[in-house]
Amino acid sequence: MDIFLNKYFKKYWLMLVVLGAFLLVNISLAQAQTATLYTDLTSWEAMVCDIEVFSTTSSNIEKAGELTTTLGKNDSTIGHILTFQTANTSLSRGFTVETLQVDDSMRVPFTFDDEEDTGNIPSFDNALSVGNIDNWEDDDWRLSLLDGASMTAFAVEVRHARFAPGESITLYSNNVLMDTISLSSLPSTGNADFFIGITTDFTFDRIDFNEDPDGDDIAIADFRFATVVGNVQIISPSNYSVACLNVGDEYYLDRSYNLTSIPAELDTGSEEWIMTDNDDKYMTSSSFLEFTISQDSTVYVAYDSRATSLPDWLENGFAPTSRAIVVTDHKMGHFDVYQGNYSAGTVTLGGNKATGAANARSNYIVIVLPTGPQGDDLTSALCRLYVLTGNTPPNFCPQ
Repeated sequence: MDIFLNKYFKKYWLMLVVLGAFLLVNISLAQAQTATLYTDLTSWEAMVCDIEVFSTTSSNIEKAGELTTTLGKNDSTIGHILTFQTANTSLSRGFTVETLQVDDSMRVPFTFDDEEDTGNIPSFDNALSVGNIDNWEDDDWRLSLLDGASMTAFAVEVRHARFAPGESITLYSNNVLMDTISLSSLPSTGNADFFIGITTDFTFDRIDFNEDPDGDDIAIADFRFATVVGNVQIISPSNYSVACLNVGDEYYLDRSYNLTSIPAELDTGSEEWIMTDNDDKYMTSSSFLEFTISQDSTVYVAYDSRATSLPDWLENGFAPTSRAIVVTDHKMGHFDVYQGNYSAGTVTLGGNKATGAANARSNYIVIVLPTGPQGDDLTSALCRLYVLTGNTPPNFCPQ
C-alpha cells in the first residue's frame, strides 16, 4: 500500500499544485481586478494623467507602416491592419489597430472617411470605418501595444453606433484575459457618437471590441492612452497633491524647479508622485506626511543629496538605492533615492528635518509604484506548471 501511495503521489503531486495555483489565480483576479467604464471625456480625464492622444486625421493615419500613398475620402485601400511605431507618431507607445471580421477567409479592410453613396456623414470624418458602410456589420476590432508602458486607462470615440446586448470590450495582458466590460447599458437604438473610456487597477496591452451585427456601421476615432491616478490618497498635509510627472515637469507645489532625469525604474507609467511644498523643508515631526495606498507598493523617497545624515524614520525604514533624480535646482543637483515596501493601507513619513537629519536644505518628494500581484504574473506561473506536468494548458494561457 505504501509503495502504491508513493507511486501515485509522485505522479500527481504537481497536478495538485497546479489546481491550487489555479484557485489562487482566480481568487486573486476576482478580488483585485476592476475595470470601470466612462461615457464622457471630462469624467475619464479626472481619473487619469499622462494622456497621449492619437487623432485619426489623414496625416496621422498615413504614418502607418503599411501605407505608402496619400489617403482620400472613402478610401478602403488601407488594409485590415495599421501599425504605428513610436518613431513615427512621437507617442511613448507603438501600437497596431486591426479589424477582426472575416469575409471569404479574408479580414475586411478599414475605410477612411467612409461615405458610400449617401454623401458626407460627419460621424465618419477623420475616422476609421470598421469594414464599410452597409457591408460587414459585425464590426469587431482590436488595438494592441507594440512597446512602451502597458496601459491602465484607454479611451476611443465610437461613432454612428448603437449597442446591442452582448457587445463588450475585453482587456488582455500578455495574451491573458484580464476583464470584460459590458456595453449593454448604452443606447440600443438610433445611431450616435459615443465616448468610451476605461480605467483599471491592472495593466493591459490589448483591447478587443466585440460588436454585434445589429445593423449599425461604426467608425472609431481618436485613441487616448493614459495612466490611472488612484493608488495614492493624501491624508495630510491636505494641500499636497498626487500627479504623474515626467522629465520637464515641476515637482514642488511652491517652486518652479523641474525634473531633468528620472531613472527608468521610476518611469514605468504606473508610478504616482506626491508633490510637496519646499517651504516644509524645516518640518521636524516624526509623523508629518500621511497617505493611503490601495495596493501593495514600493515607496520611494527622493531626499536632498547634500544631506550628511538622514532623519531616523528614513534611515531605519528605507534602504538606499543607486538611483538619482536630477533636477534644475543647481545648488542641490539631484535627489538621492531610498525605497521601502509597504502593504496596502496607511503610510506615515516624518518631516524633512526630523531627528537625525543634517544638512538637508530642500524638502523631499515621494514616488509610489504598485507591486501587488498582477494576474499575468500568477497566470504565467500556472501555465508553466501545466507544461511541467505534461498536461495541455488551458485556453487562458498564451499560445
